[in-house]
Amino acid sequence: MRRTMETRTLTVQLNDEQVESRSRQLARKSIDLAELEKSIEAKAEVHKSVMKELKDRVKEEKGELRALAEAVSKRAIRTDVDCDWRYYLGEGETGIKILVRRDTGEAVDRRPLTQEERQLFIGEKLEEANAAQVALWEQQLANQGVGEATDIPEGAEPVDEGDGAE
Repeated sequence: MRRTMETRTLTVQLNDEQVESRSRQLARKSIDLAELEKSIEAKAEVHKSVMKELKDRVKEEKGELRALAEAVSKRAIRTDVDCDWRYYLGEGETGIKILVRRDTGEAVDRRPLTQEERQLFIGEKLEEANAAQVALWEQQLANQGVGEATDIPEGAEPVDEGDGAE
């Protein structure tokens, strides 16, 4: 008779000692798995935090890059600039106020005087207006597309706010 060997996976009954040994292994593996899962969760939270930090940093860097590129291409930046409102009243006119940059003297905005602003200047001694300067500011505003140019009558008088800032 001839024999050949073959190995198969079959059920084998365990004795008490083998069951007890496997029970200890099961308990140890359960504890190890729980610790591993906690570790994974902790690392996942750290990962989320690190990823958020990195994404925020990338966003910040892109913003700075965009600002620098715009500054280079336009040869200018947007920043806070000190300005003064200059008030002008004409004979029988409602008056206007023009916002003028302190650094360049350029007009950046114009608005009609409110009733309250007109009341503030009634009876004050007014300086003689420089109509040419007002006309220049109006032209600057028109070139910037800031409303329609307002005709300043010759002899219009500027009103100084009196803040002593100049």
